Amino acid sequence: MDVSSYRLGSTFLKYFSLSSNKAYNFGKQSFSIEAWVKTFNGGPVLARKVQAGGYNHGGFSLAVDSSQITFMNDDGSYYNVLKATNISVCDGRWHHIAAVRSGSDGYIYLDGNSLSITKEGNKDPPLNVNSTDRLTIGTVDQTVSMGNQLFTGNLAEIRLWNVARTAHDISQYMCLRLSPKDMTSSLVGYWAGEFKLVVDFSLTANALTVYGSNQGSAKCPPISGYSPNALAKIFRGIYNTAVKDSDDSTWTDESDITLTSQGFVVYGDSTVIRNVQTKGGIVSWSSDGNPFAATVELFPWSFNTLYWPDQKNRPVFEGTIQEQGSSTTKLCRGSLALIRMAYRTLLNVGTGQTVQCISPQIGSSVTIGNPSFDERDQFCRYDVGGIVHMDSGLALKPADSSTAGSKVLLTNPTLGGAHQSWSFLDDGTIVLTKSPAMALSVGDPGSDGVRPIIIDKVDSSNLKQIWLGLQNSQQIFSGLDPAAVLTDLGAKNVGVRAKADKTPGQSWYIAGRSFICASSLTALTATGKTGDALTLDSWVPGDTRQQFTCFDRGIIHEASGLVLATKGSLSIATVVLADPTVPVLAGSNEQWTIPPGSDDSSSGSDDAFSASPSLKANFAHATTRAKAVAKRSTQLAPTQLASTGQTSVLGNFVCGLTAAGLTTYVVTITTSNNLASGTNDHVKISLSNRYLKCLDPVKLETSTTHSDPFETGHSDRFVLANLEDVGQITDVTIEKTKKGWFFKDDWQITGITVTNTKWRTTSMWLPGRSGIATLDVPDKITLEMLLAPAGKFNCTMSVCMAPAQDDIGKPMGFYHTWIEVVNRTEPPVRKTYFDCAGGHEEIAGTKRDAVQGICDRNDVVKMSTGHGVDKDHPLKDKYGTNRTDGVENANVRASGWINRDGTCHQIANRYLWTCIPSTSIDDIPYEQQPNGYGWSKLIFGKYGAHFNDWLAQNGFPYVEEDDFAHFIRWWQLLGLAKDAGPAAYKLVLQLRDDLSKATNPKPDGQEVVKFMKGLRQSGRSVEDIAKLTNLTVDQVQELLGEKGRWWPLG
Repeated sequence: MDVSSYRLGSTFLKYFSLSSNKAYNFGKQSFSIEAWVKTFNGGPVLARKVQAGGYNHGGFSLAVDSSQITFMNDDGSYYNVLKATNISVCDGRWHHIAAVRSGSDGYIYLDGNSLSITKEGNKDPPLNVNSTDRLTIGTVDQTVSMGNQLFTGNLAEIRLWNVARTAHDISQYMCLRLSPKDMTSSLVGYWAGEFKLVVDFSLTANALTVYGSNQGSAKCPPISGYSPNALAKIFRGIYNTAVKDSDDSTWTDESDITLTSQGFVVYGDSTVIRNVQTKGGIVSWSSDGNPFAATVELFPWSFNTLYWPDQKNRPVFEGTIQEQGSSTTKLCRGSLALIRMAYRTLLNVGTGQTVQCISPQIGSSVTIGNPSFDERDQFCRYDVGGIVHMDSGLALKPADSSTAGSKVLLTNPTLGGAHQSWSFLDDGTIVLTKSPAMALSVGDPGSDGVRPIIIDKVDSSNLKQIWLGLQNSQQIFSGLDPAAVLTDLGAKNVGVRAKADKTPGQSWYIAGRSFICASSLTALTATGKTGDALTLDSWVPGDTRQQFTCFDRGIIHEASGLVLATKGSLSIATVVLADPTVPVLAGSNEQWTIPPGSDDSSSGSDDAFSASPSLKANFAHATTRAKAVAKRSTQLAPTQLASTGQTSVLGNFVCGLTAAGLTTYVVTITTSNNLASGTNDHVKISLSNRYLKCLDPVKLETSTTHSDPFETGHSDRFVLANLEDVGQITDVTIEKTKKGWFFKDDWQITGITVTNTKWRTTSMWLPGRSGIATLDVPDKITLEMLLAPAGKFNCTMSVCMAPAQDDIGKPMGFYHTWIEVVNRTEPPVRKTYFDCAGGHEEIAGTKRDAVQGICDRNDVVKMSTGHGVDKDHPLKDKYGTNRTDGVENANVRASGWINRDGTCHQIANRYLWTCIPSTSIDDIPYEQQPNGYGWSKLIFGKYGAHFNDWLAQNGFPYVEEDDFAHFIRWWQLLGLAKDAGPAAYKLVLQLRDDLSKATNPKPDGQEVVKFMKGLRQSGRSVEDIAKLTNLTVDQVQELLGEKGRWWPLG
């Protein structure tokens, strides 16, 4: 988990300032400001304007306030102000804002969309904004007459440009971090917020002054984790650094060196190292423009006694530095600092209050209290088990770990500190790792009325020892009105009101199966009786009054089976329990929508800004009313159902209910390719038909595609045999059993399909149809399935393979792959071949249907050719050529050699990516994957070179790079400990670097042999390497020279 934003507020970091710089003198020219904001209170984001006017005191400012964004330009005497009003920006959710001056025109953007604006001023634009004054972030030096003088909340990815950014520029790049290659002369200020670095990454490199205490925040806007630097993606972090003379035995501590996810190297808190070069695992830079030259190599661990007296079991770097102007070379070493793994607000169940640190400093007590939502303290867990206060960076430690009642104090965090390490148990207790009989608890009030946090003897029945970690507050929309959200009305009352800025009572945590209001920390509570209004009460573990199940557009109270409904108009609406078996009463509404989490998106998947209740309301299948006839359907006998003629038609597909018999259901769940999006939690699934005839939950344990299901990037297939045949599935309920409450796995999925094999009917769920990119799976959720084949998704795609016949593939023993697409529902049945730079010959050894998926044939044609099927491009029976320029091969230049874009495997994966949900050759059981597939992935990755460029060119959505996801597969295949993985990956980085410099690299050339030998020298067996590359043991031995060569060099 990265520290990914600046947290600003009166009690910690107040604001930043930068000295005057000519780079900010835009005169009357165009310029742009961008930033991600998360706030309830608003305030100035970026400004350059003082109170005084006159010559050289012009300026500009961008600010947010309740329901508005303001962009001001001033020449010292005259002003122009642009305002966008009646918007939601101070709602505690992440939003991207941008302001652009383009000549005499001005624009304001919110979440990539241009807004209607009003204009005020006393002189026609553009005005000369030149100034000799400082630039500020989080405040403005001019007195604010309306709104806040200081910004309160989170800021990230602040960018200042000396050009007018276009609407396309803003929408295309707002969700991507910038990298060193993006530092051009048009970007005059870039403050990312990563690792709490108060540094300007742009070429302006202006120094910042910090006012207040800057500790950073783990809250991260929905920006992509894509990194152009694979090495940085693995080894990113802050390294505690030391140097020494080669003949000296004493190491001297130096300023930390930070490697960011985008490949920036920062020395200390403020110096960006320029022109950094990477080669394999080696990072180097010259002293030109830098304080020193250095060459260091990164390792996942080290026992090199030249650098470390004892083995270091965490990432390190080792190398040399040479200070500018010096001829002396010094040894340099760095060890990765403590890693923040997750963060939460700590709610004590027994008191209903949260942990707080008032005036945090070493030795001060940790207490319990009721701070306001935006001032609530956050705590994170370090990789060694410590609990650390986010704002101060200090760790929790008992004064005496052996004495019950001992107060918990703040102290400096230490690596592996015996009395700072805590364990988080399944029942919600937090115990000292070294003294597991002592648990974190709450003491009695002192003379000042304040209750301290203490340790006490473990007693799981004592609710003061039970803790709940709260994260990702969300807004819950009602179908009553597009702006209607669930709202804490105070005095334990709950209702629905219009969404409003500066209203934390409209934010909710989903904790297990409960909804906890972010402002009052009380839980939604139901009596279980029809018509009774819901209330708020203290959360109690296991209280059935507070347990609910979400589905796409509804919420069910589990104990009673009743659904939540709104009653009354928006200004007075209450929330009541309703019987799902009777018609919806006039003036009531039973639809609810829960967009993605708004509190943060550490996983990089928060698409809250683009989600909309109306998107979910447009589902073209079962409504909440049709869904909620569960009670009636389970009470009707099969003969009664038949007599009612309850059969519905959707598109070209007939959906009916089978009265008896057994069938096999095949369930496929695809986990996101985002970093750390998988889960090790237990997963159960329940299947239901249109009448909510519901099958008992089934635990998903054995995936036919992967030995370890639900890992990043996996598409897992489960065969559920001998289940009652209830026809086509219209609803899927997923239940995730965590291994503890505090730090749960955040599982993200991108699609689900369920096939009834008896009837060959498939249902699917797609997050994109709900207005989101991925779904963060809560503990329990019911999803409405799209009945398919329907609409355009009426084809089946299959991967076939056979021993390669070309001059390269045949002697190497590689397999050629191709794709077959067949429509199943719309006559006439037609098969289309996609040859993947080869043929589709039926020869000895041919394997068919290695992996299947549902697709739209037009999408597949577009992936192949760059255009769809239309009057100018009629459908053909075969696509794909033997040409090496990518034509009809999904833009993959493939020739068999390894200085191209990919092979037939990468082409096939591009086609498989268009399936719903996306799949790949990875999802073929390992033993059945094509020979040489792993080897081609080592060279080209899953999709080959420049895949995202091809997607963007053809209007397909962006996909995460697969380097790291593939790396996880290597860990799994080779049984590597995660600290050993980066060493293997570094060999791949070196291999790719070597291949890029080779004139005509061959599949078994010297670069490949060097890589194979490197794996052997690192302790990998021949069998391990065969697994990694999908080669045979004999082929690997021949490459290593143990059995001669199997492909002549020459």
